[in-house]
Amino acid sequence: MIWQYLGELIGPMVQDGCLPLTSLRRICEPLSSMAGVLVAAILHDMSHTLGHIKVGELWRSSRLQWSDFLKPKENVDEFLRKHVSEGTQCRVDEEKVKKRLVLLLKYLDHKETLELQALYALQTLVHRLEHPPSVLRTFFDTFYDEDIISEDAFNQWEDSSDPAEQAGKGVAKTSVVQFFTWLHEAEEESQEDS
Repeated sequence: MIWQYLGELIGPMVQDGCLPLTSLRRICEPLSSMAGVLVAAILHDMSHTLGHIKVGELWRSSRLQWSDFLKPKENVDEFLRKHVSEGTQCRVDEEKVKKRLVLLLKYLDHKETLELQALYALQTLVHRLEHPPSVLRTFFDTFYDEDIISEDAFNQWEDSSDPAEQAGKGVAKTSVVQFFTWLHEAEEESQEDS
């Protein structure tokens, strides 16, 4: 995580113009084999604020090349696939999530206000990752199936219009339409059976 943290420290300095993008070649020279990883982390951090298109424009105008930061025989295309996807290839490892559910349950403690905050945190996460396909849906399915987050909390999240929690909400809701369709149908069936 050190390269990510350094990227988060250096990225804002490049964005603000305190550190020209072109100076990265000189700064990263002592890092030899890890220079490319650091540059990828810096660009990734910048893309959260500026967006991928603007960062791409800055990169092209700087006339920097990935080969400036990689080992002489390292394949540029392979490096880019591995390090510069900027979240678009994200997926959820359900088994790892399930292994951590006990810890999550300890903190949420079946309290709707905490469960709702957890849903907002997931919304923020997928927004920062630029809404990778099925990530939010997988979390919602897993948290519902494992009884980590209640139906009421999911419904509150869906209906919420809290202005402080609207970043990425529209796209997030669209990505979980099927989850809520299923949830509402299940609620209607249980009411008919009662």
